[in-house]
Amino acid sequence: SEYDPFERGPYPVGVRTAEWHDAERDRTLPVEIWYPASDAHRGEDLEESNWDRYKPLPLAPEVTQPALRDAAREPGTRALIVFSHGFGGERRQTTHLCSHWASHGYAVVAMDHVGNTTADMMAAATAGEAPRTDHSHAGPARGPAPPPARTQEAHATRPHPPRTAGAGPRART
Repeated sequence: SEYDPFERGPYPVGVRTAEWHDAERDRTLPVEIWYPASDAHRGEDLEESNWDRYKPLPLAPEVTQPALRDAAREPGTRALIVFSHGFGGERRQTTHLCSHWASHGYAVVAMDHVGNTTADMMAAATAGEAPRTDHSHAGPARGPAPPPARTQEAHATRPHPPRTAGAGPRART
C-alpha cells in the first residue's frame, strides 16, 4: 500500500498526561503525550465510545479525542514531534493532528505554556492582573531576551521572500 499522509496511519493511538517539573524556574508543566499504542488495542481507538474525554476549561463541555487514555505503548524507538500551541492556546488544542501523527508511528509531546493558556489569562483577568508575557524566568516579567547574535546575523543576511499585495506583515524569525 502507498503512503498517504492524509489518511490515518496503521497504529492505534494512546495518550497520557504527565507533569514535568522545571526546577530552574520552579514551575510545573502539564504535558500531553500521544504515541503508537500496542497492537492489542488495534481498532479500539476507532470506536468513538472508547475515545479519551477531557474538559479544555473548567466550565467548558467535555470533548473527545481519537486516542485511548493510558493504553499500552507499542515497543520500539519513535521519532519525536514537539507541538507548541500559540498565544492563549493549550496543549490539547490540536488533538486531531497529534493523534494523527501518532497513528503514523510518531511520539508527540505538547505542553501548556504556563501563564499563557486561555485558562491562565482568564484567571489573571478575573483577579485583575495583567497576564505574564515573559516566561523565561520565575520573577516578574522583564520583557523578552534578545535573540543570540548568530540569529540576528542570520536574519540580517537572509533574503526575504517578496511580499504580495494584501499580505500582512512578515513574521520575524
